[in-house]
Amino acid sequence: MTGGWMALLTVVACGEASPVQPDNAAGDKQSAVRSPRPPRPEVHWTRERIVGLAAPEIAPRDVQLLIPTGVAPPEGGWPFLLVMDGQSAFEPTFAVDTHLMALVHEGLVEPCVVIAVPSVARSREFTPTDHPTNVRRFAAYLVDVVLPAVALRVPLRDAGAILGFSYGGLAAVWAGLLFPQRFAQVFAHSPSLWFDERAVLRAVQDAPRLPGRWWVDVGGAESDVRAAVPPMVSDARALRDVLIDRGFELGGDLGYHEAPGRPHAAQQVGGRMRRALRFGFGPRCPGLPWHADRGRTLPRRTELDAAEPRRELLGSVGGGAARWRRCVDPRVSRPRHGHRAPRARAFGRVPPPAVAGQRPGVTPLGCAPEASPFR
Repeated sequence: MTGGWMALLTVVACGEASPVQPDNAAGDKQSAVRSPRPPRPEVHWTRERIVGLAAPEIAPRDVQLLIPTGVAPPEGGWPFLLVMDGQSAFEPTFAVDTHLMALVHEGLVEPCVVIAVPSVARSREFTPTDHPTNVRRFAAYLVDVVLPAVALRVPLRDAGAILGFSYGGLAAVWAGLLFPQRFAQVFAHSPSLWFDERAVLRAVQDAPRLPGRWWVDVGGAESDVRAAVPPMVSDARALRDVLIDRGFELGGDLGYHEAPGRPHAAQQVGGRMRRALRFGFGPRCPGLPWHADRGRTLPRRTELDAAEPRRELLGSVGGGAARWRRCVDPRVSRPRHGHRAPRARAFGRVPPPAVAGQRPGVTPLGCAPEASPFR
């Protein structure tokens, strides 16, 4: 007895992975001591500033960067996240740096370069108007001036993500429509979709090419709180439904979240940022349906319902394994209390069935590599 346990302790102490057979376990199956997993690379971060980037009809401004260091950039360059209203990106208002560094440290997302572009005249730069300074010219400024200037300092991938709140969320949607080859992922936090009689919704419906991944969230008490469904909530749901009609899968390549009782305020974005970043940059494969754990599809909604909100299982939406999220479709049945989907499939670590073909007109982001050291 003593000799067998001493042999086992010796193997564990030495870190060997050879099978061990205790003296008193003759005839039983051999047990093996697994070798420890290699440690994740330690990622450090540095901040830089590019001074005075300007363009015709666009006022000069300083662009702040958050760059991962200490590890080699992946093949093809770093993913990037361009943040509108960048003066708030590294403040508690948005807290992009705090949540991103925490997620990378926990091994839940891969590092990316954050590009914080401050606003100067946001009511003109972020909206589709006839003014010489409008969202079309500003989106071109981001693509033709900001991204090339950043690429001179750090290698970037050709396609990345863009994030904005309110008017900035509206501008993020327009930038994704105008340059889907550069902004393949859109984060729209409480977007002002009402502008210009909701023209952006029609543009999303008719666009020949769309970004390949979307995140939309909104506070449940934004705009007119006396209405059964506040207008900004109704608009966010309308954008979600348009994207579903275009072939996006809720919880796969489309994330949607409503924060019950939350008003329209920039300070609310920081509370939803971790959920958004984990959905956008965490391990996944485009095309993974949100209902892969449930074996059923989400009924299509023909109109916005004002019924009492219920809850549905959205799998990986919000970065939680099969957590409950709010929805508004009364035709979705309430699952059995305590039902939880398999964790591996909820996070997309188990490959889903092969999707036949690629949706036309959609820029794919590709699956996160299985051998990623940051997983």
